[in-house]
Amino acid sequence: MALSVVILLVDLLFVLINVHADNRAIEQSLKAQSRELRSGFELAVSLTYRNMMQLASYVSQDPEVQALMRKAKHAVAAEGDGPGGERAAEIRSELYALLGPRWRDLTQRYDVRQLHFHLGPGSTSFLRVHKPDKFGDTMHALRYTIVDTNAEKSARSGFETGRVYSGLRGVVPMFAENGASVTEHLGALEVGTSFSNILHLIERELQSDITVLLKREHAEQAMWPEAITRIFGSSKRVDGYFVEATSSPRQVEMLREVVSESLIDDVQSRWRKVDNRHYLHTLFPLYDY
Repeated sequence: MALSVVILLVDLLFVLINVHADNRAIEQSLKAQSRELRSGFELAVSLTYRNMMQLASYVSQDPEVQALMRKAKHAVAAEGDGPGGERAAEIRSELYALLGPRWRDLTQRYDVRQLHFHLGPGSTSFLRVHKPDKFGDTMHALRYTIVDTNAEKSARSGFETGRVYSGLRGVVPMFAENGASVTEHLGALEVGTSFSNILHLIERELQSDITVLLKREHAEQAMWPEAITRIFGSSKRVDGYFVEATSSPRQVEMLREVVSESLIDDVQSRWRKVDNRHYLHTLFPLYDY
């Protein structure tokens, strides 16, 4: 399902392109350029997914992390599931203390925004390293990357909206050897980043302003109300969308005349004149996992 819209803006400088071209030739040229922009955007996003998966695999294979997650799994089960009890809280604190320095390094060097440990089956939050005071909630009907990773015991990646953020996420299953040398499935580890952290890189490569819109209805169904208020406030709203990320405030100002429900279904090219300059808007849907 298309939950988001990506909009790329290019200064066309039509006078320098071909003032004598007919409208049909111009339309074909714009469509070709829009397809190239979408391909470049999707390539950058796929590389981001790969990076998130690599980081998740790296952290998940740490023996200390595995040992603590194994303890966490059994403590939570013994203490009534959900957030668990006192023993689960102790293990959660140990895991957070272990990963604190690494978390700071990941955010500074790799633009990571989420590091989240989930217990299966389904998705029960054990520790959000990025928000350690929120844990124990279940997301079985929300976080399908996690649900599928725990069910199939294989890695997943994709764009998904969680309780706190929307993000580009890489998820890997976690395992550990138990005392009988038998591999035990522990849960899933998720590493994620945001479009806000990578748009400047994509903008530089594509030479385009970029805005990502998130359907307001979807965000309100998935996110905690306080997270919506903190992230979007009252200014990052365009009709039925929230501005998830943008590389240029000037583009946001143009969006009200460009965005419509019809753009959700396909790639579209639209050009318009603003202050004696011509701009190409490339619009296409961004699908959730």
